[in-house]
Amino acid sequence: WPISFGKIELALLAELAETRRTIELVRFGEIVQPLATTCFVKPTSEKWFTAKVYPAGANLPEGPLADDPTYVQAPVTFSDEVRCFVQGDKILTASLYRVDRVAWDDSGLPPEALNFDDRIGASAIPDMVRRIRTVAGARLPEGVVMDFGKLPSGEWALIEFNEAWASGLYYCDPDRALDVIVASQSSLGTQ
Repeated sequence: WPISFGKIELALLAELAETRRTIELVRFGEIVQPLATTCFVKPTSEKWFTAKVYPAGANLPEGPLADDPTYVQAPVTFSDEVRCFVQGDKILTASLYRVDRVAWDDSGLPPEALNFDDRIGASAIPDMVRRIRTVAGARLPEGVVMDFGKLPSGEWALIEFNEAWASGLYYCDPDRALDVIVASQSSLGTQ
């Protein structure tokens, strides 16, 4: 029974003000090396090199994918990070997965994971999701995962988009996440 999942347009992330940082989408082979400035570099297709902050003067790993679309971003530090399973412009389920720059493991469900707004003041995130959906329109599938991070200023920023079918749950409600995965099917897939 074939299904087809909607695609996330890669260029969208670089265009959104909600990222609160400069992001460029370039072909890997176009990145001038050694790097002139410190930046976060991330492959967008196969994870053939480590996505991380590379210091000025560094050379990126050599590889076979010179045409691979690659994000080059201004480095930022997020204290807290939230995963949101989004259908349309609504968050169906969400949870913290990093607090005070430390990732939580699966050893137990801390109460803050689900009541995260009380812990970190994330009430701005639903409004950001609505703005992103308005700008993105059909450039995002109906079901998508959005990760948000808290900047040192206290503002929230969009970290990245992820395919719903390939995203870890962390402490999200699996039934609601499944609703988002089903919604992420394109009109060519099964309904």
